[in-house]
Amino acid sequence: MVSETYIYRRRFPLVVIVSACFLFTVILILDWLAVLHFGWFQHAPWLSFSLLLFLGLSGLWVFYMLANASFPVITINGNEATFIRNNLPSCGTTISLESIQTVTAVWQPDTVPSFLVLQVKNIDSTQLRSNVWTKTRGNQLYFECSNLSLTARQIAVIFQQRISAQSGSASSVVN
Repeated sequence: MVSETYIYRRRFPLVVIVSACFLFTVILILDWLAVLHFGWFQHAPWLSFSLLLFLGLSGLWVFYMLANASFPVITINGNEATFIRNNLPSCGTTISLESIQTVTAVWQPDTVPSFLVLQVKNIDSTQLRSNVWTKTRGNQLYFECSNLSLTARQIAVIFQQRISAQSGSASSVVN
């Protein structure tokens, strides 16, 4: 029996963004209360309040993403794979491994974003129109793999192993 594989969103970049938003929000509040004297609120209070609102909302949004980073983005079990977008389980779709023909990692070491391209056969049209996919071209589904715990190439290798084990075929990954 094949165990399930879970691929999560990396938390460190989210922690850095939340920390930066929190730091700048605290600095702006301390300037507004005149504890620190940067003069931002004296010269452009409307801009400072706008920046404070933006940083506060951005920090809350990223904190929400960080709190939901415990949900797996990709789950691969014995005969199917589930893809989730925006860390919301309700925004996901499941594809059987036997409907996946090939898996391609579109990835360069210094480029963002990286993609996992699934070439599928006999797939339901509702799965093709799912908002999980960054884009679709015919029977190719593009899933963005940026900021995940594994690279697109590593995920493609896992898919290769699972598809090969299930179908007994040789290579299913094209690099």
